Amino acid sequence: MGFKTDKDVLQMAERDGIYFSDYDKELAKRDPDAGLSIYTAKQNYMNAKTDAERKHWNQKAESIRRKNGGYTAGSDGAGFMKDDRYFTHDDPYADRMNAALDKLLGYQAFTNPYQGHIDQTLGKLTSRDPFSYDAEKDPMFQQYRKTYLREGQRANEDTMGNYAAMTGGMPSTAAVGAASQAQDYYNAKMADKIPQLYQLAYQMYSDEGNSLLNQLSAMRGLGQDALSAWNANLGLVQGQMDAVGKLSDRDYNRKFNKWSADHQVEREEVKDNQWASEHRLDAQKRAQQLLMEMIKGGQTPSHETIMSAAWNDKDAAQLAKWYRDQLAFEKAMQLARLQK
Repeated sequence: MGFKTDKDVLQMAERDGIYFSDYDKELAKRDPDAGLSIYTAKQNYMNAKTDAERKHWNQKAESIRRKNGGYTAGSDGAGFMKDDRYFTHDDPYADRMNAALDKLLGYQAFTNPYQGHIDQTLGKLTSRDPFSYDAEKDPMFQQYRKTYLREGQRANEDTMGNYAAMTGGMPSTAAVGAASQAQDYYNAKMADKIPQLYQLAYQMYSDEGNSLLNQLSAMRGLGQDALSAWNANLGLVQGQMDAVGKLSDRDYNRKFNKWSADHQVEREEVKDNQWASEHRLDAQKRAQQLLMEMIKGGQTPSHETIMSAAWNDKDAAQLAKWYRDQLAFEKAMQLARLQK
C-alpha cells in the first residue's frame, strides 16, 4: 500500500478517532498493509447503520487478525484471544444484504407524476371570471334577432298588403295599427328568448366548472394511487432487507450455537470483556434507537448523539433531510385532500 511504517496507519486512526488495541498496533508495526486493512474495516464499522453491517465489518477485521496475527479481538475489537479455534463466520448473505441496503439508500423521494396536470387544472379553475351574460354578445341571440326582425318586418308588410287589397290601396289607421301589432308579436317572441339563452349560457358555464373539478379530483386520485404504489414498493425494499437480515442473523446464530457447544474454551478469561462489549453494544443500540426516533421526527441529532450511535454527521444529516422531505410531502398531500 506504500506505507513504510505503522505511523501512517496509526496517525490516520488517531485523526479519525478510531481505536487501535495494543495487539492491533503490534500487528500494524509488523505488517502496515494489514494495519491499513484493519483501519478500513474499523472505519466502515463506525459508519455502519445496522447491526448486520457492523457485524460484517467486524468479521472482516477479525479475518485479517487471524490471518496475519494469529489472534482475535471480539465483537468490539478491544479484546484478545489467542485461539485458532475462535469462532469465524463468513456471512453467505453479505452480498445480498449490501445490495438491499444500496437499493434502500438509493430509493428516490416520491414525485407526483400528475402534479403538473393538477396545477394546470387548478389554475384554470381558479382563474375563471364570474358568470355574466350579455345578449348583445351572444351569437345565438343575434341569430334569433335577425330571424324575428325579418319575420316581424314580413308580417308588417303582409298585413299592410292585405289591408290595401281590401281598401283599394287606400291607407288607413287600422292597417297601420294591425301591421304594427303583427310586427310587435315577433319582437315579443325575440325578447322571450333572452331568459332561455341566459339559462343555457349559465348551464354551460356551470358544466365547464364541474368538468374542471372532476378532472382535478381524478388527477388527485391518480396521484394518491401513485403515492400508494411508491410506498408499497418502498415497503418491499425494506422488507427484502429485513428478510435478508433475519436470514443472516439466523445463519450466524445457528453456527455460533454449534461452535459454542463444541468449543467451550477460555470462557472465563474473556467473560469480563464480553460483558463490557455487550454493555457497549446495548448502549450503542439505545443511542441508535434514539437517533432514529429523532430523525424520523424531522429533527437533526446532536454530534454527541450521532457519535454514540456509531454514525457520522454526514449520513445522519442526509437521512434526517430525507425524512423531513417525506414529512413535508405527506403534510402537503393531507392539505391537498382537505382542500378537495
